Amino acid sequence: MRARRAATRTITPRQARILTLHGRGLNDKEIAEVLGLSLRTVRGHIQEAMVRLEAGTRAAAVVAAIRVGAVTVDQIEGTTPEGGGIASRVVPDE
Repeated sequence: MRARRAATRTITPRQARILTLHGRGLNDKEIAEVLGLSLRTVRGHIQEAMVRLEAGTRAAAVVAAIRVGAVTVDQIEGTTPEGGGIASRVVPDE
């Protein structure tokens, strides 16, 4: 039942991007540097995404974002054209 409710919630493109980078293993500071945001802003986006996706942890938020289609596994793995290859941890802005 909980997954169904989460599926009706949406996250912003910025939140999806941050969760993608988090899924790639970047920490909050690295995400902030890559996106040119403050550490506080990154953490706020993650927390809001967790609320919207009804996720108790950051990892659960990444999984929920995949389930609702906001993020793809290919984006996290870097296998999409904008990902720059599987070895890349950072994707360019879309």
